[in-house]
Amino acid sequence: MLVVGHNTCRIQKLKQELSKSFAMKDLGPARQILGMQIVRDRKAKKLVLSQKKYIQKVLRRFSMDKAKVVSTPLAMHFKLSTKQCPSSDDEKEDMKKVPYASAVGSLMYAMVCTRPDIAHAVGVVSHFLSNPGREHWNAVKWVMRYLCGTSSLSLCFGTWKPILCGYTDSDIAGDVDTRKSTSGYLVTFAGEAVSWQSRLQKCVALSTTEAELIAIVEVCKELLWMKRFLGELGCAQERFLACRLSVIEMPRNCDCHKRSTFRKYSIDTTWTKLMVVSTPLAMHFKLSAIHCPSSDGEKEDMKQVPYVSVVGSLMYAMIYTRSNISHVVGKPIVCGYTNSDMTGDVDTQKKPMHPALTDTCLSCADTALPDELSEEYDGFPTSFSHDIVSMRYDRLRMIAATIQTVVDD
Repeated sequence: MLVVGHNTCRIQKLKQELSKSFAMKDLGPARQILGMQIVRDRKAKKLVLSQKKYIQKVLRRFSMDKAKVVSTPLAMHFKLSTKQCPSSDDEKEDMKKVPYASAVGSLMYAMVCTRPDIAHAVGVVSHFLSNPGREHWNAVKWVMRYLCGTSSLSLCFGTWKPILCGYTDSDIAGDVDTRKSTSGYLVTFAGEAVSWQSRLQKCVALSTTEAELIAIVEVCKELLWMKRFLGELGCAQERFLACRLSVIEMPRNCDCHKRSTFRKYSIDTTWTKLMVVSTPLAMHFKLSAIHCPSSDGEKEDMKQVPYVSVVGSLMYAMIYTRSNISHVVGKPIVCGYTNSDMTGDVDTQKKPMHPALTDTCLSCADTALPDELSEEYDGFPTSFSHDIVSMRYDRLRMIAATIQTVVDD
């Protein structure tokens, strides 16, 4: 158990309380935990985290401790893909003798703890754990050769300003098989790395700017979480956000998508593109039961669409803070001004709201709908979840609002 705190008296008191309930031994100041060495230089006010012994042990285990040293975690000539996986029975039998999964797992532990410099290389070789080939194993050994010459590298925390800072970058269509790009980010606090990641993007980017925008979103999510966490610890962070000009202008300028000189790649796989619109619901969406799939093929195709999950997520945001999407998603927040359209539903020709409540300021948030109105107003069908179509997935569902409040005239 590792106990951390500013007040040594409280730490001692906690140890005494724990010793009353558990058989424990006080080992003094922490020097090692989970394969990481902890070195303190109190005069210089520095703390060092190192995995030198662990890395050397891993290299000896796989007979790579005397290998020729290289200067990069992964060389450019490695173009790994599934085409290099063994196909014949002889090749598969030969690769069974190679401890590929064990080696990648050992490298991954070093990467997660103290070695962000090998994050990209470990992420690449981990894609082929199920059926690795010889070229994949050569890439793993290359990473070990890099660690052989850099086993003494460590994380050093000092007295720098406690400011949270994030760095991010991405390639473009780097994965040979799927043409997906790889996002990478590194977050520093007090001048040293505290969080890092390198992974394939979930969609296929069509330009360098789009790939970088996706990477920026990932690092912003991490920064937001860490900002809140540090705030709970009493170390509040100011809000800063910086990125390239092209990334800032891409959502604003529609022309930049077709006139920019971004590098394009031949991408044959399915892609998803981020689009910014100004209204929650476009006028050209006229959804009705006619658009529901009729053939078995269409129904089977729509089963792959997470329609119900997306609508549920949007409904949760709508209920609490986003009243502007209530008409699109479902039940709106009606403790403000209301309005109605005229026979808005294509299938039933019903109105989303009763005409007596048009342009009315509602204030009684928990008042039930009168019986005389409830019978006349049925609202739209509450869900098309069992008979969904691609068009509804684009617009996510248009249903009327069930009035839960009324006003005394």
